[in-house]
Amino acid sequence: MDYDGPGFGPWGGGWWHALTLVIGGFIWLLAIALTLAVLFFLIRFLLVATRAAQLYVNQHAPAEPARPVAPTTPAATTGPAAPTAPTTPAPAATTTAPTAATKPVAKPPAKPRTPRTPPAGGTPTP
Repeated sequence: MDYDGPGFGPWGGGWWHALTLVIGGFIWLLAIALTLAVLFFLIRFLLVATRAAQLYVNQHAPAEPARPVAPTTPAATTGPAAPTAPTTPAPAATTTAPTAATKPVAKPPAKPRTPRTPPAGGTPTP
C-alpha cells in the first residue's frame, strides 16, 4: 500500500486541496491589488506634494537684490600707453516701481462670517 500523506479526517483529499488553492489565490490577488493601490497613492502623493511645494516656494521666495554691474575695462594694449581723457562719474541710478516679480504677494482678504443665532429657548450650542 502506498502512503499518500496524513489524512484530512472527514475533509478527504481532492476537494479540500482545490478549495485551499482557490482561497490562497484570492488572498494573493488581494495582496497584489493592495500593494499596487498603496504604490499608486504614494506616487500620486509625491507628485502632488512636489508640485505644491514648488508653487509655495515660487510664491514665498524672497526677491533677489539687484546685482551691481561690473564696469568694463578696455583690453590691455601693448606698446606705449596713450593719454586718457578725464572721465565723468555716471549719474546715479534711478529707482523704478517694483515689478510683479519683485512685488510681495498680499494675502486675500478674509471671508466674511455671519454670526450664528442662538436656538430659541435654550443655551447656545458650541
